[in-house]
Amino acid sequence: MRKIRAKIILDAKSKEEKKSIFLAVTHERTTRQYSLGIDVKLTKDEFNNHRLKVTKEALELAEPYRIKAEKIIRELDDNFSLIRFSERFRGGAMTADTSSRKISDIYDQYINDHRSLHQGTADNYRTIVNHITKFRSGLKITDLDVNMILKLQDHIRTNYRKEKGREMSETTMGIYMRALRALYNYAQDKFNLPREEYPFGKNKIVIHTSESSHRAMPDEDFNKFINYKPANKNEEFAHDMFFISFGLAGMNTADILNLKNKNIKSNHELEYVREKTKDRTTKRTAIKMVIPTKVMSLINKYAVLHSEEPEEYIFPFYTNTMTEKQKLRKRKDINRRIDWSLKDICANLDILPITTYWARHTIATKLYNAGESPAVISKLLGHSSIKTTDTYLGQLGLDKKEEVATNVSSLLADLPT
Repeated sequence: MRKIRAKIILDAKSKEEKKSIFLAVTHERTTRQYSLGIDVKLTKDEFNNHRLKVTKEALELAEPYRIKAEKIIRELDDNFSLIRFSERFRGGAMTADTSSRKISDIYDQYINDHRSLHQGTADNYRTIVNHITKFRSGLKITDLDVNMILKLQDHIRTNYRKEKGREMSETTMGIYMRALRALYNYAQDKFNLPREEYPFGKNKIVIHTSESSHRAMPDEDFNKFINYKPANKNEEFAHDMFFISFGLAGMNTADILNLKNKNIKSNHELEYVREKTKDRTTKRTAIKMVIPTKVMSLINKYAVLHSEEPEEYIFPFYTNTMTEKQKLRKRKDINRRIDWSLKDICANLDILPITTYWARHTIATKLYNAGESPAVISKLLGHSSIKTTDTYLGQLGLDKKEEVATNVSSLLADLPT
C-alpha cells in the first residue's frame, strides 16, 4: 500500500487567540485538511509540547478523528484517493453522501437553484447530461476524473459521427465541456469536493476555443454577396437578415428577434442589452447606435413599429405570450432557414459558405479596416469582458454613434434598395 499519513495539526498561522485543530491527510505529496470543530488557546510551541495538560486534553479530543481516519485508510487500501477518503470521513457533513450523487441529480438541483438560467444554456446542460446517461447510466460526480471525461468525449464524438456523418467541431465539444465544468463547479462548491481532484485546467481537461469559428468574409466574396439578387423569398429573407445583422454592428439573430418598440427611438437610435450577457452579470450595459438608413429600410420591410406599444416585439416571430422554450424553438427554426438559404446563395456565387454569425465578424473586421478603434468596436459588439472599454466608453457620444453609422452606410453602398 502506498504511504499515506494522517496526523493532527494546529492552525498556527491564525492570528486569533483561539486556533483550530485539523486532521491533515497526505497522499502523493498532496495534503488535505479537515476541520474537526475543535478550537484551543495554544501557541505552536505549546501544541508541540505533549507534556502540557492543555495540549494533552486537546489531542484527546482529536484522537477519535485520527483513529477513524486510519481505519478508513486501511479499508480503502490500494483503492485510496483523497476524494474517496473525504466521502467516508465527512459522512453526514456532506448531506447524506451528496458527493456520490448521480450527475443527473446534480443537474436537477442546479436547475432548481438557477431558475433564471437562459433557456439555451439550460438546454446545453441537459444535452451533456443526456450524453452522460447514454455513455454510462448512473455516473456519479465523483467518477469524473480526467480519464473518464476523455472516454466520455470519445463516446460523444463517435455518436455524433454516426448521426451526422461528419466530425464534431471543437466549438461544439467546447460548449458541452463548459456545461459539464459548470455542473462540476456547482457540486464542488456546494458539497465541498476536494480541490485537488478537480479534472479541468492545465495538464488536465483543457476546453479549447476554436479560432475557426471567428471568421470574416473575404472582400471579394463580400462584394459578390452584397450585389446578389435573391432567386426566391427564402433567399431574400436570408440576404436581408444577414445585412440587418451586419448593419446593426453584428447583432445576432436572438437579439434581432427580441427587439421591441421601446428599443428603437424616434431618431432611429437603437438601444438594447445582449441576450447572451443578461444572465451573466448584474451590470447590464446597454449597446447604443444609430441605425443606418438602408438597414432601417430592411427592418421596415419585415417589422411593424408602434411607438405607443413599447413592449410589443417589432418582428412578427415572437409574442409576449410565448414561453422561453417556444421562443428558443422559433429562433432555432429561423436560424436554420436563414443558414440553409445562405448556403444556397454561396453555392450560386461559388464563394465560401457562410452562416448568420459571419455578419458579426465581417462588420467588426471592416470597421477596423476603415479606421474605427478596437475599443469602439468592442463596445458595439457588447464584449463586456474587455473591462477598459466599459470603464471609459460606458456611453458612446452622439457624434461617435453617427460616425459609426456613416462608416456602416458606406460599407452598404452597393446594397440594392
